[in-house]
Amino acid sequence: MKTLLWSSEMQPSESIESLADNIFKLLGGTFPIACASDEFYYFPQVILEGPQWEKWDNFSSEGITEFVLKLAIQEEKLRQLASDISDVAGTIDLALLQSCLTTLREHLLEVRVWESQPTFYLSIISVGLAEAIEADDPSAKFLRAKNLPAFIEQAGRNLHKVPILFRDLGLEMIQDTKKYLHFLAKTLPELRPSLDALSKFEEKLHSVPTSKEFLLPGDQLERIIYSHLECQMDVKETINVLDREIADMQGLLYHETKNVLS
Repeated sequence: MKTLLWSSEMQPSESIESLADNIFKLLGGTFPIACASDEFYYFPQVILEGPQWEKWDNFSSEGITEFVLKLAIQEEKLRQLASDISDVAGTIDLALLQSCLTTLREHLLEVRVWESQPTFYLSIISVGLAEAIEADDPSAKFLRAKNLPAFIEQAGRNLHKVPILFRDLGLEMIQDTKKYLHFLAKTLPELRPSLDALSKFEEKLHSVPTSKEFLLPGDQLERIIYSHLECQMDVKETINVLDREIADMQGLLYHETKNVLS
């Protein structure tokens, strides 16, 4: 998993520090929830000082385009900086940062989960609310709840040609998310408009154009497994490992079941 948690202790050099600081502010400002959580592996983990609790992640088409353009400028600066670094530590830090940004850019522009996976948004809702509720700032949960309906509406607009499997998983997860919001709304009435927005999101899923195919193209899947997840294995090797782990777990469950029933 490639995650970066930026702190004042990470100072390989002033130039890298300055660039990294700009990049992390851009990431944290655009995707404050995805970057604050380790739930979404392809987002570098960035926790900024003084979080803006009223903000939700911007996955609108316009927002993605603007972010990628700004990111490209920073990536070019990193490439220019690479030729000036001679120390090993600086080279490693720069390579790690470049790899993280490449992974994120490919997920946003090629994999495009923000257009195809309803559960992606439902996960962000749960993570974002939990983060605000657990915050030391007593106003955090109220600020985050206030703008949740707009985020849910954005999610509905973003979805296009959703695989049937992903749609069905989304419809199933919506029921749990509704229960979660109903529970929180007992003490956080600011969430009640979000329940209406979530019902409209559910209606959207019932009518969204769908596709039968849910697998990524082979080259994309290969790159995600080998490079993005840093498994250093191809698809076939990964499937073999998963099959062995499933078989091991089934054997363990069978053994424990026999012990319980005996």
